[in-house]
Amino acid sequence: MTKKTIDVEELISLPIFYSTRISWDESKIAFYWNKTGRHELYVKDIETGRTEQISNGQLSRSPGTPIIWSRDNRYLIMGIDKGGNEQHDIFAFDLRSKKFLEISKSEGQNYPGEFSPDNKMMLFSSTRKNQMNIYIIDWNTKKVHQLTNFDNPAMGGLWTKDGEWIYFSTNESKNLRNEDIYRIKPDGSNLERFLRLKEGSSETFSDISKDNLAAITSDYGGLYQPGIINLKTKEIKWLGDNSHEEITGKFSSDGRYLITLKCINAEWRPSLYEVSSGKKLALNLPNGFYYSAQFADKEKIFFMHSNPTHRSRMLLYDIKNGEFEVFQDAEYGNINPDNFSDAKCVKYKSRDGTEIEAVLYRPKGIRKGEKVPAIVFVHGGPKSQSILSFHVYAQCLASSGFAVLQPNYRGSIGYGNKFSDALIKDWGGKEAEDIASGGEYLQTLNWIKEDKIGIAGASYGGYSTYWQMVKYPHLWKAGVAWVGITDLLKMYEESMPHFKYFLRFYLGDPEENKNLWIERSPITHISNFKGPLLILHGVNDPRCPISQARIFRDKLIESGFKEGKHFEYQEFGEEGHGSSDREQRVKVFRLMLDFLKRKLQ
Repeated sequence: MTKKTIDVEELISLPIFYSTRISWDESKIAFYWNKTGRHELYVKDIETGRTEQISNGQLSRSPGTPIIWSRDNRYLIMGIDKGGNEQHDIFAFDLRSKKFLEISKSEGQNYPGEFSPDNKMMLFSSTRKNQMNIYIIDWNTKKVHQLTNFDNPAMGGLWTKDGEWIYFSTNESKNLRNEDIYRIKPDGSNLERFLRLKEGSSETFSDISKDNLAAITSDYGGLYQPGIINLKTKEIKWLGDNSHEEITGKFSSDGRYLITLKCINAEWRPSLYEVSSGKKLALNLPNGFYYSAQFADKEKIFFMHSNPTHRSRMLLYDIKNGEFEVFQDAEYGNINPDNFSDAKCVKYKSRDGTEIEAVLYRPKGIRKGEKVPAIVFVHGGPKSQSILSFHVYAQCLASSGFAVLQPNYRGSIGYGNKFSDALIKDWGGKEAEDIASGGEYLQTLNWIKEDKIGIAGASYGGYSTYWQMVKYPHLWKAGVAWVGITDLLKMYEESMPHFKYFLRFYLGDPEENKNLWIERSPITHISNFKGPLLILHGVNDPRCPISQARIFRDKLIESGFKEGKHFEYQEFGEEGHGSSDREQRVKVFRLMLDFLKRKLQ
């Protein structure tokens, strides 16, 4: 290959901004940004572009809750945890007095939600009394009362514009795939199920307009499709064409428009609809991955946008003239973006003939006849997706001379219910074949070293890495398991109730289906392990506890495998389930890249 032209450590260290949220008066946008080296809260004026740093060291190292504006645009609310443990307490910044305020502290997870239209109350979701449920806080007295008390998780909540009702989603069916729309009065009375299109389908609201219309997304027809429902008559106007999965976003403040996002060839692209007619309006925007779509005023739309060679940036789109401007671009330091390796959407056949879509990065500068090592990088979730966006770890690996394949295995979103539901009661089954087939697909490419293919992933991708290393040990020359899962029953024992619900959804009851839980745990098949494997885990991880890594490490040693030879192990203090903190990201990638270079190059 030609000489490396990108400093990967500089790339991994570049500032990122995320969790963008526009104020109710549409004059400002708040977001997290680690420009100073650690994450702080910022507010940017939409008209002038002036940016102000609001916090100064009070936030978590890796903030993990949304930013919420009060209706009077005076307060910014977020959750703050300790060392990545996701046990958030709720705090606020008073933009008028510049004071940092404690709003509510308790055991468990707490996620701030929407303010009432009169600005007197705020919703939040909490596990303070075991299961995740919805609570309401009086903003003046800070008195809290529990709004819902479901056995299954209930989160979020949207107010009608008159403040009479709060709408949310939960499930009281035995079918754990089911998700219905409920509503309740702010005083906790008149709780009722508002909408179920059919048992087993998922219905959610993303916004409620000033005219008491709700933006609904449902998969009752097999694909997620967007619609608009009249909250008085329950009449639904469907907007999607049922050809691709599409989800609703926000209404414009005047109720004229609704924005949606549609999944096409590993991209999420925006669509704009007129609410009155249902007519779809053309948007003149570049391809790529769009998210956090919000209206900046009645005729302007705010987007976050990226593609494989462009880091996430803020865009403003003018509906009237059909043009967009870069509201805030990404930073690149001394790096020339032209030197990034591009990616494309590819398709290959799994072992049973099922077509699998994937994102493939080809390193720049490969000469004719030259071959490079490759990494299959497995996404987490598992109900998530690898997309044609800027993936910093994939780009760093590609810039270091590795091809990177990111498969959308069965269980991924974007391809309909049949595809995503194939993972139910089959963790480590067909989806594992999809991932292994990705490695075999790479072996067919004439520019890949077929005997130098590794696997890596975090969270469910970490589980997949462990699983691949014990079920397909001859295929992989190295693996990196980051915050992964190794013993499913043990993880269930240590999980919070809403995570237990998630595990039962995929694996069934741990007593009734105990054999499946055991059989699909990587720890069960450790005798097949060959290595080498790098294990990375944060000690404060509440999703995939540190015990998952320690169990596997100890079993490897008990089975005669040697640390330093067959596996390498690294725990991180003051870190949870992955990290957006700059120092932590650099530390993780240094270890990952050093290991893969030693084992594959």
